[in-house]
Amino acid sequence: MKAGALAILIVLAGCATIEHYETPKQAIGKTLSAGIGDVVLRIDKSRDLTNVAGKADLWGRKTNEGHTEVRYLGAESDGTLVFSRRDVDIVSNETTVTRMGFVPVPTYSTTNSSGTMRGSVGQTPVQGNYTGTSTTTGVGYVPVAGASTIVVPNGEIPIRVAPGRQLVRVSGYVVKILQADGAGLEYQVEGLQ
Repeated sequence: MKAGALAILIVLAGCATIEHYETPKQAIGKTLSAGIGDVVLRIDKSRDLTNVAGKADLWGRKTNEGHTEVRYLGAESDGTLVFSRRDVDIVSNETTVTRMGFVPVPTYSTTNSSGTMRGSVGQTPVQGNYTGTSTTTGVGYVPVAGASTIVVPNGEIPIRVAPGRQLVRVSGYVVKILQADGAGLEYQVEGLQ
């Protein structure tokens, strides 16, 4: 039992620190097109699921932290391109334990018994008192309260790109405008260096 617990502690201690991730849904470096109201860039945010030692989940599981979305709204008469940015943050205390739904707990049961014995073994009469103890061990499962999650939608932020400008910077990415008019645009998404 002690060797097993030690092995678990070594594995947990070896887990990495919690990392946060931002992953764009659109292909990087490819020419894309969007019409009015279309999503130009969506960045999904996540973080490593926390284990009981406060480190990253050994299996690489993640939990959702929200997203950032940029939509094309069209062009004004002077050629200014209009976009909107909307961020949704998700605050959660989800961990490997709350996702599991239960926690294994060692259980112990001890039974004491005593009595008087009378009888015979062969032709020899036997009589006496006896006492005995029996211990049973096992594993029980205790339900864990689920994680609480709060979704925090933020208001939309207008982004206006003056004629002649070609870049929109959002959360470590750049939307490079290749061609645009009132009906739509062609663009590429690139990562900031």
